[in-house]
Amino acid sequence: MTITGIVSREQVSEYQSVFDIALQPDVTPYASPLKLFEYMALGKAILAPNMDNIKEILSANNDALLFNNEHDFKVKLIELCESEVLRKQLGNKAKSTLDKQKFYWLENAKRIEIIFSTFLKKG
Repeated sequence: MTITGIVSREQVSEYQSVFDIALQPDVTPYASPLKLFEYMALGKAILAPNMDNIKEILSANNDALLFNNEHDFKVKLIELCESEVLRKQLGNKAKSTLDKQKFYWLENAKRIEIIFSTFLKKG
């Protein structure tokens, strides 16, 4: 195990590229964690909490493993550690989901622009 301490923003993907499992142990229930999108872009197997805001992005046993409690987290983490095939399947599917759903900054900006244009036309 290596503990790096704080790394610069420019180095984050370099460090993320060396791990096989992306852990998202907790999230704020009203936010969309940016780390998930970074993990997806890198094709990492993701283990995240089974929460509504996470399920707007990921699907259990499809492009991530989602856990319900601490015991479930441990069981699913062990499952990921023991199965390279599962890690690769989840990582590939996560990357595919990112592309299919167009979870990119420019695409999000386009969606926001359409929403605001609609409201401005109604006003």
